[in-house]
Amino acid sequence: MSYVNEVNLVQNDYGYDLEFQLSDASGNAVDLTGATAIKVFVAEPGKTTAKIVGDCTVVNATGGLCKYTVVSGDFDEAPKQYDVEIEVTYVGKVVTARGTVIKIISELPESKT
Repeated sequence: MSYVNEVNLVQNDYGYDLEFQLSDASGNAVDLTGATAIKVFVAEPGKTTAKIVGDCTVVNATGGLCKYTVVSGDFDEAPKQYDVEIEVTYVGKVVTARGTVIKIISELPESKT
């Protein structure tokens, strides 16, 4: 399973959804029907511990679409780059998708009035 994407996000923003479209090697959508858990793992390349481990919600099961809602503190450092992994658990098997890179850019300084 895979997905390929690069996402640029602004440091300290939160409350929005990151959507992931999962597909097989032929480009067909992975059916998420019957998945018992879908987890997102976000980690800096080369690190042994993920910065984010969270639950994804199915948006469109037959279309392979799921989402993760970003919470405060998820992307609090910039500039940074993270690799994303989605782990889908079904009864009797676990499949993993990789391919998205998230780049965090610094927020602009706030002006004082």
